[in-house]
Amino acid sequence: MSPDEFRFHARPTSGWINDPNGLIQYGDRYHVFFQYNPESPRWGSIHWGHQSSADLESWREHPIALFPDQEYDADGCWSGCAVESGTGGVIAFYTGVRQTDAQWVQSICAATSEGDLDDWVKVPSNPVVMPPADLQLVGFRDPFVWRTAVGWSMIVGSGLQGHGGCILRYDSEDLLDWQFGGLFLSEADLPKGDLWLGTMWECPQLIVTDNGHALVLSIHDADRLLYTVGVVGDLENGRFLPIGYSVLDHGHDYYAPAVMRDQEGRWLSWGWAQEARTPSEVDQSGWAGLLTVPRELALEPDELRIRQTLVRELTDSGMARGSALPQVIPHQGAELDVAVGAEPALIRLGIAGKRASQVVIRLIDDEDTAQLVMVWDRYRHCLIVDREPSTQSIRGATTMPVDSSDDLDLTIVVDRTIVEIFTGEGRAATERVYGVPAAIQLTAMAWPAELSELEIR
Repeated sequence: MSPDEFRFHARPTSGWINDPNGLIQYGDRYHVFFQYNPESPRWGSIHWGHQSSADLESWREHPIALFPDQEYDADGCWSGCAVESGTGGVIAFYTGVRQTDAQWVQSICAATSEGDLDDWVKVPSNPVVMPPADLQLVGFRDPFVWRTAVGWSMIVGSGLQGHGGCILRYDSEDLLDWQFGGLFLSEADLPKGDLWLGTMWECPQLIVTDNGHALVLSIHDADRLLYTVGVVGDLENGRFLPIGYSVLDHGHDYYAPAVMRDQEGRWLSWGWAQEARTPSEVDQSGWAGLLTVPRELALEPDELRIRQTLVRELTDSGMARGSALPQVIPHQGAELDVAVGAEPALIRLGIAGKRASQVVIRLIDDEDTAQLVMVWDRYRHCLIVDREPSTQSIRGATTMPVDSSDDLDLTIVVDRTIVEIFTGEGRAATERVYGVPAAIQLTAMAWPAELSELEIR
C-alpha cells in the first residue's frame, strides 16, 4: 500500500521515519518534525522531516527542515525539540552526530526559523552543549527545553556507565549559553519495581500540570528499544523527585514519544509506530515507520500514571454510524458481527460484562481471518491484545490493565497497517496489523455480555 492512503496518521510518501521531534503550535498550525531518511526505507543519514496541520487530521508536507551537512552533525540530525524564541521565531534543539573511530560523538545543536518554518539556519555557536567531561556516560542526546521563572532549562537523555539511565540538566538565560546543572534524575532515584530500565534513557519529555509533574522516558538497552515509561513526581531544586512509574503504551510497536503544550493548555503527544514487516517487505514498499495519532495526556491527583486519550479533533471526525442498542453478545460459540468496511475507521465500543467471564473482540478481514484479537478478562482485570496472525515480526500477546470488572469502554483507531487502542481508563496500546480489518466479531465466555455502545466514524 502507499503511505498516502492513511487517514489518521502522518508520514511522508517515501523513506524511513522514526522519532517525532520539535512539536510546536506556531501561529494557527501544529508543526511536527521527525527523524527522516529521505533516501531509503532503512535507518541512516537522518534529517528532520516536517509536516503541519491546522486541525490535527489533515497534514501538509513541508520541505526537509534540517540536513546533516555540518562537521558536528555530518552523520545525523537526531532527536530534539522546538520552542518559541521570544523574538518572533522558533529555535530548534537537536542532537548533532558524527562518527569517529567506530564511536558516535553526540552534541546538542540549535537552528532557528520563522514564518512557515520552512527555512532553518543553524546557529554559528554550534554545538551549544557538549557532554560533561567528568561523567562516564552512555549516550548524550534528545534535548527537551522549557521556560522557567528565571530563564530556560534543558534536559538531555543519557546513562551512567554501570548504573543505568539518567537525565542531565542544563540552564540558560538566552537559549544559547548553557551551564551544566547536574543530574535531573537517575535510576537510583526511582522506586524499586519490576521493569528493567535499560542502560540509558532516550527522548526525555517533561509534563507540568496543576495536578503534578511527569517525565516520559524511552528505555534503551544495548541498542534494543524496549518501551516507554511515564514517571510521576515533583520538581524541587532543579531535580525531579519520582513517586511512581508505569509503562505508557502496552503494545509492541510504540516508542520515543514527544510532547507539547498547545495554545489551549492541552498536553499533546505523538509517538513512533515501528514496523513489524520483514526487511524485504519494507524494501519493496520503499517506506517504513509512522507517527501515531495525536494523544492528549493528563495527570490525575490520585493516580501515579499518565492518562492518554485520543484528541477530540479525531473523536469528532466524520459522520458517525451505529446500530440499535443494546445488543446481546452471545456465548457458547455464537458471535455478534459488526461490519466496519475495509476503510480506515474510528470505532467506539461500550461493553457491559454482565455475568460473562471474558469477552473476545476479533478484528477480522473480509475472508473472516482474525488480524487482531482482544480478550477482556474481567476477573484478571486486564485486556489481552494479540496481533500474531498479522505479522511475521514480534509475536505474542500483550496485557493492558483494566480496573473495572463491570464495563469496558474502547476507542479503536484502525488505519491501514496500524491499530491504536484506547481504554476509557486512559490506557493505550499500539500494534502494527498488516491485514485490513473489515469487521468486528464479539463473543462472550460462560455467560452472555452486552454491547451498550457502538459508533463508527
